[in-house]
Amino acid sequence: MKGQIKAYSEAVNAGVITADDGKKYPFNKGAWGHKGTPSNDVPVVFDVDRGRAVRVIREDT
Repeated sequence: MKGQIKAYSEAVNAGVITADDGKKYPFNKGAWGHKGTPSNDVPVVFDVDRGRAVRVIREDT
């Protein structure tokens, strides 16, 4: 699924992705598949498991 990180907090190591389907999916830093910290407004691709984003990676545009 494709989406965009809309909010990420380093304080709690968690954030929210707004997906192309219009739904919002929470994720934590453990789901992040890149080095460094997730950033707001970054386009991503991810899978969904039990309503949460997993295997989140930056989308190469």
